[in-house]
Formats: sequence, structure tokens, C-alpha cells
Amino acid sequence: MERLSHIKPPTREEFADFQRLTSKVGEQPLLAFKDGRPEFDWVSDPLQDAESVLTLLEEAWMQCGKLIEISAVGIWLSAHPTSERAWAAAHRASKSVSLPDPVSARAREIVESCYRVRTLEDITGTYGPTIRRGGAEVQRTPQDFQDLVEIENSTGRRNRRIERHLEWLAKQDVYGVSRGVAAAFEDYFYGSSFVRHAVKPAELRKQASELLEAIAVIEDPARWGAIGMEPLKLAAYHRRKTDQLRGLLDNPPLSPIKKLDGTAPDRFLAYSLWRVFQRAYRSNRTTAIYNFMQFYGVKNTPDARSVERWVKDWRRDSRKNRETGGNSS
Repeated sequence: MERLSHIKPPTREEFADFQRLTSKVGEQPLLAFKDGRPEFDWVSDPLQDAESVLTLLEEAWMQCGKLIEISAVGIWLSAHPTSERAWAAAHRASKSVSLPDPVSARAREIVESCYRVRTLEDITGTYGPTIRRGGAEVQRTPQDFQDLVEIENSTGRRNRRIERHLEWLAKQDVYGVSRGVAAAFEDYFYGSSFVRHAVKPAELRKQASELLEAIAVIEDPARWGAIGMEPLKLAAYHRRKTDQLRGLLDNPPLSPIKKLDGTAPDRFLAYSLWRVFQRAYRSNRTTAIYNFMQFYGVKNTPDARSVERWVKDWRRDSRKNRETGGNSS
């Protein structure tokens, strides 16, 4: 692939500006929602009211999106030959700052969902079989459930469901993935997190040496006094230290960087991108990672098979980390 030397990475200050800009995106739609809410009574025409709020949200997102796209980082993230493929693979759609569906369609979906008649089966599945009355917990009666059916199907409760749904939509971090991708590149160009996340052989050797020394003391009666251990407790102590050593050998500390060499920063960039997509989509997005790794400025660009192999290892380590109760980085 042709390397475009004129596409210079943004400065640290420009990355910081991008982080602030994308972090504030959620505030503007929420303000737009709250500013517009008093105008709506949710009674005369809930469909029109919901469409009006969605229009406010779309306008706020679009305004923020334009600022993002003309920012130094926004331009840089879109300037590479693989940018379009990277973002398409990341979002599973073309890059867009607007709502994925027409506003009117989204409004109708929200209203129809919130106005759906709640049945007795819905209510019994939502509310528990008991209720507190007079300080005591008692079983709900059939009439209690019938009353709840009427309450849930009242106009006020239905409209409140619409309002809650729209407020949730207004709080969505629509540019969270873009912010995460930018943060990964900022650390690659200006940080050194890969060192902090690396397994350090010296530390592993130190842990193993300490355990071996403890076992050597246990096996030498002349040294028992050094650890103040009663003979009757030595067997349990020996077993515990031996198990710790076996555990260190069988399950070394999990880390995305197992070898600190010239490619460690690049592998950690790929790992950081993978974590962004895991948190946002619970998906690997290996195609997106591969295309982002082709951006100018990445010193060691991997091939697609390498990215797939790394992701496979990270998934395995992450699963093992959860099973053993460890802390993932």
C-alpha cells in the first residue's frame, strides 16, 4: 500500500480537543430534549410530539457531527485510503452522523411500542407476586393485578413510557466509538501504555524465585525457625506455596503484550481498538482493526491474519481471566 507521508498525525492538543468535543455531544441532544419537552402534552398527538423531539435530537447530533468532521482529528481519521473501509467495518454501515432510520419511522416505532396494550400476562411478568401493605408483605390479589393493567394502559403511563424512551435516546454516546479510536491513536503516537500492560519477565522470575525459596525453607528442617512455622502447620504451608507456584506456571498474568519488542506499540494499538469495539458492540471487528492499522503513522502494519490471530489470543485470555477471577486490562 502506498504510504502517504503528508498525512501527519494530529498533535496532542488536537487529540485533547477531540476528546472534549466528542464527550460533550451527549449533552446537547439532552438539552434539546429538555428544552423541547415542555411544549409537548403527549395527549393530543403523541406521534407528532415524538417526531418533534426526535427532530431536535437529530439536529443536535448533526450540528455536533459537523464540528467533529471539520476538527483536526476528525479530518485525520477520514483522510486515509482505508478510512472508509475502517469506519464501515466498525459501524457495520457507512459513516454517518444522522440517525440510521428516518425520523418519522423512529417516532412511529417508539409510539407504537409504548402504546401497545399491556395484558395481564405482561403485568404478572413485570410485577412480583407480593406487595407491602401496612408494613407487611402480602400476596397480590387478582384485583391488584387488574388494577395494574388499568394503570399501565392509562394515557399518562403510556406517555411517560414515550418520554423515558426519548430521554434514554438523548443520552446515547453516539460518538463514543470515534472517541475511543482517537484515544487509541493518541496513546500510540504520544503515550506508552503498552509498557504498563506488558508482562514483565523480571517480575515473573522474582515471584517464582520467592516461591521456590519458601519451598526450600520448608524442605529444610534446620531453617524452620526462620519462618516461625510450627511443624504441624508445615504441610499446609508447603501445599499452599506449591499450589501458588503451579498456578504461576499454569496461569501467568494475562496481558495483551507478552513480548516487549519493536512491534509492542503496534500490537497494543490493535488491542486498544479491539477493546473499543468490545465495549461498544461486544464484537471483535477484526476487519475494522486491520484497516485502522493501515493508517499512516503506524510503523509496523500487520496483515489480516496477524490481526485475526491476536484477537483470537485476546479472546482466549479474556475468557480465562474471567474464569479465574483476574482483572482484565
